[in-house]
Amino acid sequence: MTHTDTGHRFYPLMGAVMLILVILGFGSAALARGQNPLDLPLLYHLHGVIFIAWFVLFIVQASLIGRDHRSLHIALGKFSLVVVALMLVTGVLMAGDALERGVSAIPGVSIEQFVAFPISDLTGLVVFYTLAIARRADAVFHKRAMLLALVAIMDPATARCGIVWGFPPFPLVASLALIGALIWHDRRVLGRVHGLTWFGLFWIFLRPAFVFGFAATDLWIDLIAGLRS
Repeated sequence: MTHTDTGHRFYPLMGAVMLILVILGFGSAALARGQNPLDLPLLYHLHGVIFIAWFVLFIVQASLIGRDHRSLHIALGKFSLVVVALMLVTGVLMAGDALERGVSAIPGVSIEQFVAFPISDLTGLVVFYTLAIARRADAVFHKRAMLLALVAIMDPATARCGIVWGFPPFPLVASLALIGALIWHDRRVLGRVHGLTWFGLFWIFLRPAFVFGFAATDLWIDLIAGLRS
């Protein structure tokens, strides 16, 4: 037995869970370092505000479509182009700042390998957001692609949770839990797992394979080191 795939509760709830993880991740990391967030550079504040705005926008958009406010959903959806563009710009600048400082946020991981994280995250954002826009007329596909565009950039927050909580695998566990929730939702409302959901699961494993596989090779390290010089 299947149900109508409105997701009027599921998608806003998923967005809220991810937003809470983002706040917990960055907040707990700052507290653990005894750092005053106000002392951070302006770029960090801009990136943080835009990052949170992306999650808030998803929650609002999912709530609007759940209440059948389609015209407002479409109008507000145009703003997502601006948010994503700003996320890409500030994300690249943040990666560049990390390279310039030569400081990796993960113990035992070189700065050259570390920048593979934001690169893979931003790539995931672009891939799933582009798919969502390209198939926006297909509501079933569109909403899953937008959700996966959020899951794709959860690593910065969940990695900090893992470090502070003493559980380094937490980013992978959190991503798998989010995809697992989507699989459950698919089976409940569609009677099957949507193909895009399977692709999202594949992406979850592709990302660490890239970071801890290819990004650990001399080829990648030499490439990034060349950008620093």
